Amino acid sequence: MKYTRFSFLVFMLLFGKMTFAQSNFAGYFMPLASVNYNLNEKFSQHFEFENRNFTYLNNDFEFKAIHVEFTHLTKYQYRPNHRLGLGVKYRFQSIEGKENEFRLTQQYEWDNGKEALLKHRVRVEERIYTSITKFRLRYRTAMSFKTKAFCDEVSISNELGLEVNKETNPEYEERVVVEAGWQLTKKSKFVLGTQYRLTDFTATPKHNVFLTAGLNFNL
Repeated sequence: MKYTRFSFLVFMLLFGKMTFAQSNFAGYFMPLASVNYNLNEKFSQHFEFENRNFTYLNNDFEFKAIHVEFTHLTKYQYRPNHRLGLGVKYRFQSIEGKENEFRLTQQYEWDNGKEALLKHRVRVEERIYTSITKFRLRYRTAMSFKTKAFCDEVSISNELGLEVNKETNPEYEERVVVEAGWQLTKKSKFVLGTQYRLTDFTATPKHNVFLTAGLNFNL
C-alpha cells in the first residue's frame, strides 16, 4: 500500500543516519488513537491513548513494551486563531524499576488563520513521579498541506524542549516529525509517520527514532 511504502521510506532514511554500533540509539514503534470533540465554538476536548514499544535496543532488534498512557486536553479559543489549553496525562510503565508518571500540561497555540502554513505551540509540563518532579518547556512549529501524490495530507513539525529538575543538569531535546494522513471517512483519518528525537544533546546525546501509526476521530 502507498502509505506503508511512504512510512517505511521515511523511517529508513532517518534510521540509516544512525550506526547500529551506537549504544545511545534506540528504535520504537508507537501506535495511538485519538478523539477530538468540539463542545461549542470556544471549547474543544482531546482524548488520546498511546502505546510505546522498543524495536531496537542495546545494538539488537527486539520488541518490548515500555508504557501505555492516557491523555486529556481541553482547549479554549479566547480569540480567533489563538487557543489556550489545560491537560492531564497518566503513564503506566511496563519496565520494572520505572515509576509511573502523572503529568499536568498548560499550552498556548496560535496561527494566522485556517489556511495558515505555519502554526506555533508553547507548552509547559509538570512531570510528577513518586520520587521527583520534572519541569519541561517545549516550543513547536508545524506545517501541513493537502496533497494527492500518495496521501491526503502531509504534516511536518520541529520542536525544541528544555527539562529541569532539582537533582540533575538541564536537558535539551530536539524533535523532528514527518507524518502522512489518509482520510478514511469525513470524521476519521489514518496517520503514519516517523519521529527523530535527539535528547540531552548538550551533554550525552541520545538518538531515538519512532515509527508511529494512529487513528484520529473528529466528532
